[in-house]
Amino acid sequence: MMVRIPPLLLRRLRGAYSRVPADVRQLLRQTYAGARALGWNRTRLGRTTSARAISSTRLPVETKILTFDDVREALEGQQIDHWSLGVASEPMTKLGVSMEDWPKLERAFQALGGKGYWVADPRRRGTGRPIASSGHPIGGLASGGVLSVYRPEKRGDGAWVTFDEYGCQIELWERQRHTGSTYMVGPRENRASMMIGIDEFEPVLEQLHGRTVPVPGPVARTMVDDVDFPIDVVYTWVDGADPAWRRRRLAAQANQLGVPFHEEAVTESRFTSRDELKYSLRSLDYFAPWVRNVFLVTDRQAPRGWTAAILVSRWSTIRTSFSTRPCCQASTRIASSRICTTSKASQSITYTSTTMCFLGVGSNLRSSF
Repeated sequence: MMVRIPPLLLRRLRGAYSRVPADVRQLLRQTYAGARALGWNRTRLGRTTSARAISSTRLPVETKILTFDDVREALEGQQIDHWSLGVASEPMTKLGVSMEDWPKLERAFQALGGKGYWVADPRRRGTGRPIASSGHPIGGLASGGVLSVYRPEKRGDGAWVTFDEYGCQIELWERQRHTGSTYMVGPRENRASMMIGIDEFEPVLEQLHGRTVPVPGPVARTMVDDVDFPIDVVYTWVDGADPAWRRRRLAAQANQLGVPFHEEAVTESRFTSRDELKYSLRSLDYFAPWVRNVFLVTDRQAPRGWTAAILVSRWSTIRTSFSTRPCCQASTRIASSRICTTSKASQSITYTSTTMCFLGVGSNLRSSF
């Protein structure tokens, strides 16, 4: 159906658009161009489905690692020296290569194009395009010295489409002379320095996502913000609809006659289960790879649908009875007094509620519930 816009309204719209700053107009054009490249049209612009994104059942972190492996395989196939610059907690992986290997890098991109990969300039939105296996479409995107390799994937019903946020970024490094010394110079800052002396640059082997990868010496050093100690997560949880637990709760309250309770501490909504635990734990699986153990503190209960395999494989359930304590005090104090005495618990414990979810890159574990 064609919609006719009155001439007066059209002139006003054009006048309003002309007053939009030039950089904003450029961003709008790039965004629209990227959407068109993905198969969207004007009526669907802004929707999160794409005709050209492939359907996937992988977790985001699995997509990230698969892309990392494919890119490294393509580089090794062309005998291109490369080194890792990222860390496991980042949503994407990062590799560095020498600008001297640019001709071979183009051939490596041809191999990636045969696997359906796309390439983009991560500094500019809307620049993503499929890599043509018969051509070299990457030259115009490398002006910033960084290229992002990824495959658009849609998950579930297509409402979630991921692009280069879980891809692999390739940085082009150059050998340069400064003040009489030779340096390897990167296109942007990293966790160590974008200028590394050639004598210090010698890569060392490190573990990343279960792979042995070369890492420049200064980048491999432990930084002040690195988490190099184990972290456990503790949940306190009850099913407020369980009749047996309700009886125990009432008995505990009766034993505390004369103890004032804040009304929000004993309200029914505090103990009602709406499957928040399921979604919060699922967010750990997706977005918190640094978590070692997850402890669930319960009062002789287990969430519905949990199997024995789940409890012993990832989640450690510690049953705690609050029969001698006010039920509203089932807090982190009780959790720490019971859990920190076990041999499984880390010295660094993160207490969280079931309404808390993690957003970011995920772990290798897939939720079974």
